[in-house]
Amino acid sequence: TDRRVERRVDGRIALALASLVVASSLGLYLMLGRADLPSRPLAERGAEIAAAAEQAQTVAQGRDAALTEARDQVARTPEDVGAWLQLAMAAAGTDSATEIMALEQAEKLTGGEPAIRALRAEAMARAADGQVTLPARELIAEILAANPTEPRALYLSGLAAYQDEDYAAAVRIWRRLETLSPPDAPWMTLLAENIADAARSGGIDPDSVAPAFSGPDAE
Repeated sequence: TDRRVERRVDGRIALALASLVVASSLGLYLMLGRADLPSRPLAERGAEIAAAAEQAQTVAQGRDAALTEARDQVARTPEDVGAWLQLAMAAAGTDSATEIMALEQAEKLTGGEPAIRALRAEAMARAADGQVTLPARELIAEILAANPTEPRALYLSGLAAYQDEDYAAAVRIWRRLETLSPPDAPWMTLLAENIADAARSGGIDPDSVAPAFSGPDAE
Protein backbone atom coordinates (compact mmCIF):
# COMPACT_ATOMS: atom_id res chain seq x y z
CA THR A 1 0.00 0.00 0.00
CA ASP A 2 0.97 3.67 -0.28
CA ARG A 3 1.45 3.87 3.49
CA ARG A 4 3.84 0.90 3.56
CA VAL A 5 5.82 2.35 0.64
CA GLU A 6 6.04 5.69 2.44
CA ARG A 7 7.27 4.04 5.65
CA ARG A 8 9.96 2.12 3.71
CA VAL A 9 11.04 5.33 1.96
CA ASP A 10 11.15 7.21 5.28
CA GLY A 11 13.39 4.53 6.78
CA ARG A 12 15.81 4.61 3.89
CA ILE A 13 16.13 8.39 3.79
CA ALA A 14 16.59 8.48 7.56
CA LEU A 15 19.54 6.12 7.20
CA ALA A 16 20.96 8.21 4.39
CA LEU A 17 20.68 11.41 6.41
CA ALA A 18 22.25 9.71 9.41
CA SER A 19 25.25 8.76 7.27
CA LEU A 20 25.57 12.34 6.07
CA VAL A 21 25.48 13.65 9.63
CA VAL A 22 28.32 11.33 10.62
CA ALA A 23 30.43 12.37 7.64
CA SER A 24 29.75 16.06 8.25
CA SER A 25 30.60 15.76 11.93
CA LEU A 26 33.94 14.20 11.10
CA GLY A 27 34.70 16.96 8.63
CA LEU A 28 33.91 19.66 11.18
CA TYR A 29 36.00 17.84 13.76
CA LEU A 30 39.01 17.90 11.48
CA MET A 31 38.55 21.57 10.67
CA LEU A 32 37.60 23.00 14.05
CA GLY A 33 38.68 20.50 16.72
CA ARG A 34 36.49 19.73 19.71
CA ALA A 35 34.88 22.37 21.89
CA ASP A 36 35.20 20.26 25.02
CA LEU A 37 39.00 20.06 24.81
CA PRO A 38 41.42 22.87 25.70
CA SER A 39 43.24 24.61 22.88
CA ARG A 40 46.46 22.80 22.03
CA PRO A 41 48.95 23.10 19.19
CA LEU A 42 48.19 20.85 16.25
CA ALA A 43 51.56 19.16 16.70
CA GLU A 44 50.38 17.84 20.06
CA ARG A 45 47.18 16.51 18.53
CA GLY A 46 48.76 14.47 15.75
CA ALA A 47 47.46 11.09 16.92
CA GLU A 48 44.01 12.55 17.58
CA ILE A 49 43.79 14.11 14.11
CA ALA A 50 45.19 11.00 12.44
CA ALA A 51 42.55 8.83 14.14
CA ALA A 52 39.77 11.15 13.00
CA ALA A 53 41.15 11.20 9.46
CA GLU A 54 41.30 7.41 9.42
CA GLN A 55 37.71 7.20 10.62
CA ALA A 56 36.61 9.68 7.93
CA GLN A 57 38.39 7.60 5.30
CA THR A 58 36.68 4.46 6.57
CA VAL A 59 33.29 6.16 6.30
CA ALA A 60 34.07 7.32 2.75
CA GLN A 61 35.24 3.86 1.72
CA GLY A 62 32.12 2.29 3.18
CA ARG A 63 29.97 4.77 1.29
CA ASP A 64 31.81 4.03 -1.96
CA ALA A 65 31.41 0.29 -1.40
CA ALA A 66 27.68 0.72 -0.72
CA LEU A 67 27.29 2.75 -3.91
CA THR A 68 29.11 0.11 -5.98
CA GLU A 69 27.02 -2.66 -4.45
CA ALA A 70 23.81 -0.72 -5.09
CA ARG A 71 24.78 -0.13 -8.73
CA ASP A 72 25.43 -3.86 -9.15
CA GLN A 73 22.09 -4.70 -7.56
CA VAL A 74 20.03 -2.51 -9.93
CA ALA A 75 21.94 -4.02 -12.85
CA ARG A 76 20.87 -7.48 -11.65
CA THR A 77 17.29 -6.55 -10.71
CA PRO A 78 16.24 -3.47 -12.72
CA GLU A 79 12.55 -4.06 -11.94
CA ASP A 80 13.07 -3.99 -8.17
CA VAL A 81 11.89 -0.69 -6.67
CA GLY A 82 13.83 -1.38 -3.48
CA ALA A 83 17.08 -1.72 -5.41
CA TRP A 84 16.62 1.72 -6.98
CA LEU A 85 15.77 3.26 -3.61
CA GLN A 86 18.88 1.66 -2.13
CA LEU A 87 20.95 3.18 -4.94
CA ALA A 88 19.41 6.58 -4.29
CA MET A 89 20.23 6.29 -0.59
CA ALA A 90 23.81 5.22 -1.31
CA ALA A 91 24.29 8.14 -3.71
CA ALA A 92 22.71 10.77 -1.42
CA GLY A 93 25.14 13.56 -0.62
CA THR A 94 27.88 12.34 -2.96
CA ASP A 95 26.40 11.81 -6.42
CA SER A 96 23.29 13.94 -6.99
CA ALA A 97 22.86 12.89 -10.61
CA THR A 98 22.78 9.20 -9.67
CA GLU A 99 20.47 9.83 -6.72
CA ILE A 100 17.96 11.73 -8.86
CA MET A 101 18.17 9.19 -11.69
CA ALA A 102 17.56 6.31 -9.27
CA LEU A 103 14.53 8.05 -7.81
CA GLU A 104 13.17 8.69 -11.29
CA GLN A 105 13.40 4.97 -12.01
CA ALA A 106 11.67 4.16 -8.72
CA GLU A 107 8.91 6.61 -9.65
CA LYS A 108 8.35 4.86 -12.96
CA LEU A 109 8.12 1.47 -11.31
CA THR A 110 5.55 2.71 -8.76
CA GLY A 111 3.46 4.75 -11.18
CA GLY A 112 4.55 8.05 -9.66
CA GLU A 113 4.31 7.28 -5.92
CA PRO A 114 4.08 10.76 -4.24
CA ALA A 115 6.46 9.81 -1.41
CA ILE A 116 9.17 8.86 -3.90
CA ARG A 117 8.54 11.96 -5.98
CA ALA A 118 8.98 14.01 -2.80
CA LEU A 119 12.32 12.32 -2.22
CA ARG A 120 13.33 13.42 -5.71
CA ALA A 121 12.25 17.00 -5.00
CA GLU A 122 14.35 16.90 -1.84
CA ALA A 123 17.33 15.53 -3.80
CA MET A 124 16.93 18.31 -6.38
CA ALA A 125 17.02 20.93 -3.62
CA ARG A 126 20.09 19.31 -2.07
CA ALA A 127 21.82 19.31 -5.46
CA ALA A 128 21.11 23.06 -5.69
CA ASP A 129 22.79 23.75 -2.34
CA GLY A 130 19.48 23.82 -0.51
CA GLN A 131 17.67 26.13 -2.92
CA VAL A 132 14.18 25.06 -3.98
CA THR A 133 14.57 25.68 -7.71
CA LEU A 134 11.76 26.23 -10.22
CA PRO A 135 11.80 22.60 -11.47
CA ALA A 136 11.66 21.40 -7.86
CA ARG A 137 8.77 23.79 -7.14
CA GLU A 138 6.84 22.49 -10.12
CA LEU A 139 7.38 18.93 -8.93
CA ILE A 140 6.31 19.84 -5.38
CA ALA A 141 3.09 21.40 -6.72
CA GLU A 142 2.32 18.21 -8.63
CA ILE A 143 2.99 16.07 -5.55
CA LEU A 144 0.72 18.16 -3.33
CA ALA A 145 -2.01 18.04 -5.96
CA ALA A 146 -1.86 14.24 -5.78
CA ASN A 147 -1.32 14.03 -2.01
CA PRO A 148 -1.88 17.29 -0.08
CA THR A 149 -0.48 15.80 3.12
CA GLU A 150 2.85 14.48 1.80
CA PRO A 151 5.24 15.66 4.55
CA ARG A 152 8.41 16.22 2.52
CA ALA A 153 6.54 18.12 -0.15
CA LEU A 154 4.86 20.29 2.49
CA TYR A 155 8.18 20.99 4.16
CA LEU A 156 9.81 21.94 0.85
CA SER A 157 6.83 24.09 -0.08
CA GLY A 158 7.31 26.02 3.14
CA LEU A 159 11.04 26.26 2.48
CA ALA A 160 10.35 27.72 -0.98
CA ALA A 161 8.11 30.36 0.59
CA TYR A 162 10.79 31.12 3.19
CA GLN A 163 13.40 31.55 0.46
CA ASP A 164 11.03 33.96 -1.30
CA GLU A 165 10.86 35.89 2.00
CA ASP A 166 7.14 35.16 2.17
CA TYR A 167 7.44 34.35 5.83
CA ALA A 168 3.71 34.33 6.55
CA ALA A 169 3.18 31.65 3.89
CA ALA A 170 6.12 29.65 5.25
CA VAL A 171 4.61 29.73 8.75
CA ARG A 172 1.17 28.71 7.45
CA ILE A 173 2.55 25.78 5.47
CA TRP A 174 4.87 24.56 8.20
CA ARG A 175 2.13 24.90 10.82
CA ARG A 176 -0.08 22.74 8.64
CA LEU A 177 2.66 20.10 8.51
CA GLU A 178 2.95 20.41 12.28
CA THR A 179 -0.78 19.74 12.75
CA LEU A 180 -0.67 16.75 10.39
CA SER A 181 2.38 15.16 12.01
CA PRO A 182 2.37 12.77 14.97
CA PRO A 183 3.87 14.36 18.10
CA ASP A 184 6.89 12.04 17.99
CA ALA A 185 7.71 12.61 14.31
CA PRO A 186 11.49 13.04 13.96
CA TRP A 187 11.15 16.36 12.18
CA MET A 188 9.04 18.10 14.83
CA THR A 189 11.91 19.82 16.65
CA LEU A 190 13.42 21.16 13.43
CA LEU A 191 9.98 22.19 12.22
CA ALA A 192 9.29 24.17 15.40
CA GLU A 193 12.64 25.93 15.03
CA ASN A 194 11.89 26.79 11.40
CA ILE A 195 8.45 28.14 12.27
CA ALA A 196 9.96 30.31 15.01
CA ASP A 197 12.69 31.55 12.65
CA ALA A 198 10.21 32.40 9.87
CA ALA A 199 7.92 34.16 12.34
CA ARG A 200 10.83 36.14 13.76
CA SER A 201 12.08 37.08 10.28
CA GLY A 202 8.62 38.29 9.27
CA GLY A 203 7.70 39.94 12.57
CA ILE A 204 4.80 37.50 12.89
CA ASP A 205 3.11 35.96 15.91
CA PRO A 206 3.06 32.29 14.83
CA ASP A 207 0.06 31.56 17.06
CA SER A 208 -1.96 34.10 15.10
CA VAL A 209 -1.34 32.32 11.78
CA ALA A 210 -3.81 29.59 10.89
CA PRO A 211 -2.34 26.49 9.24
CA ALA A 212 -2.64 26.59 5.45
CA PHE A 213 -5.64 24.66 4.10
CA SER A 214 -7.67 22.17 6.05
CA GLY A 215 -7.08 18.47 6.22
CA PRO A 216 -7.19 15.32 8.30
CA ASP A 217 -5.46 15.07 11.63
CA ALA A 218 -2.33 12.98 12.16
CA GLU A 219 -4.30 9.80 12.81
